Amino acid sequence: TTPTSVERRSAQTVLYDIAVSLVQMLAPIIPFTCEEVWKYLPVPEKKLSVQLSGWPTVNEEAIDPALEEKWNKILAIRSEASKALEEARRNKTIGHSLDAAVAIYAEGENKALLNEKAADLANILIVSQAYVADFADAPSDCYKNDELKLAVKVGAAKGVKCERCWIYSEEIGQDSHYPTLCPRCAKVLEEEKKSFFDILAPRIVKVELILKEGKKDHREVKVGEKDIEEAVNKTKDFLNDLKKELG
Repeated sequence: TTPTSVERRSAQTVLYDIAVSLVQMLAPIIPFTCEEVWKYLPVPEKKLSVQLSGWPTVNEEAIDPALEEKWNKILAIRSEASKALEEARRNKTIGHSLDAAVAIYAEGENKALLNEKAADLANILIVSQAYVADFADAPSDCYKNDELKLAVKVGAAKGVKCERCWIYSEEIGQDSHYPTLCPRCAKVLEEEKKSFFDILAPRIVKVELILKEGKKDHREVKVGEKDIEEAVNKTKDFLNDLKKELG
């Protein structure tokens, strides 16, 4: 995902909250390590030492029993799917889990839950493709859990492997600019490139003006040495990363 996407920012927020809370709780046990971590955390109005920051407080807004119950059920289904994936790995049907296409056969509440998360199911299971079907239609040779009324069939994923995310897709090659990437990765790289140069464009223009005007002292223009250095370094890093992505 792109740096400004909701998905990425949401994940970063969760990781940030976990990191701050863990550091505060572990500080009495491993103080030196926690002090070092604390220096790098962007905590608002941060205390000089983690030892002065107090204990984490409970965020009542984050407590959602219904959501927790829903994800406990999803994780239970994922656990069953993982057993089927491990069996397929032993049988040499797949290597890595992303080599797999998974069909989950369920009924009742489980099927409704899986259909609700159908768009994200492959990501949840860490496979390339995932499908939902009726438990009654489950093949006889698939993994089954009769108690949960759940069955899982694992096969080889269709399509070609994306060089960036390693997910198999039948749509790879549709973008001529990124012939070895899936549509999602191609879109992400295109958006990253656009947002990156939107930020740097004004700085690059100012640098060009400096060169054209022949001013040796950067303080004579409205751009500082730090801005120039940052622009140059970011441009170099971006081009190097892009080169690696495109091979």
